Amino acid sequence: MKFNRAFTLHKLSNLDAIIQGNNKSLYSSLSSSITHLEAQPQTSLETLNNDPQLNFSSPTLIKNTLFEYRNKPIELLKLIDNLGTAHFDLNCFCLAVSILSSLNSPQHAIQLMKKGIEKGYVKSNNEVFKEFESLEMSNTTTLVYDILISTYCKLKKAEEGLECFYFMMDRNVVPKIETCNELLSLLSKQNKTQMVWVLYAEMYKLKMKSTVVTFNVMINVLCKEGKMKKAKVFMGFMEDLGFKPNAITYNTIIHRYCLNGKLESAQEMVGCMKQKGVKLDSYTFGSIISALCKLGRLEEAVALFEKMSQNKLVPSAVTYNTLIDASVLQQREFGYSIQVQR
Repeated sequence: MKFNRAFTLHKLSNLDAIIQGNNKSLYSSLSSSITHLEAQPQTSLETLNNDPQLNFSSPTLIKNTLFEYRNKPIELLKLIDNLGTAHFDLNCFCLAVSILSSLNSPQHAIQLMKKGIEKGYVKSNNEVFKEFESLEMSNTTTLVYDILISTYCKLKKAEEGLECFYFMMDRNVVPKIETCNELLSLLSKQNKTQMVWVLYAEMYKLKMKSTVVTFNVMINVLCKEGKMKKAKVFMGFMEDLGFKPNAITYNTIIHRYCLNGKLESAQEMVGCMKQKGVKLDSYTFGSIISALCKLGRLEEAVALFEKMSQNKLVPSAVTYNTLIDASVLQQREFGYSIQVQR
């Protein structure tokens, strides 16, 4: 369906006059335009923005319009979908993110904040924090800080996220434990173990209540540092506090034992896992199979592989490749090999 250009020009060509008048007129005009455009999905206001006859490129105008949606986050999503963000500045991004943060899910706000960072509107955390504070929307201020940290985590920018954490501390704002866990996890994945311990210490000072996820990240860090005894002690500390280690907790320690060639220690942990009623998963089997293959115990590895099938567990591609490589090596060295059935 072709869009009605005459209708669009009638609604939007007089924006200069609207700017000088009441902002609510613009709000009403845009709402009417969006309703019309929704009936014609091939058209968007972003396309219209590129028309030289139209003038909707003023960040101040956009900010004033966005403010009219401060209590209507769902309608704001529709506006952004149609308008785009081509003419947003940092203030517009922060205002829109602040409004969207009131939704049940933070994903829309995170995606918009991500776009603002990727487009280069966020020059520094100090700048963006000042923007959020200037909005004077106290009901969402703490939420947007968490969203900013989560956004940095999604972008793999751990140090920027950690800086945000300290900006929050300076303002006596405590992040959500889920946000801190996300940042801890990213720092761990990037092998920035010293920063992980620094952040964990700050969380402890703030008397934040750790979760199973928190403990799992810290146990993983201890394993990476080769401190296996301390990792097991930490797991015991976790249990003393009333947290039940899950498959991830056990698999983290088992995997590291296997990487270090300590198969017996890994098997002991598997025994503890069974004793505690925690189900073995594909990752558990994969780690033990890999360790057996490295030790040349292919028959045991294949037997364990078959047991996975009996337990209706799907092996990963890594497990398949490990067995195939071990089988090929055995063929070269001993002239025979064990077939691995897919």
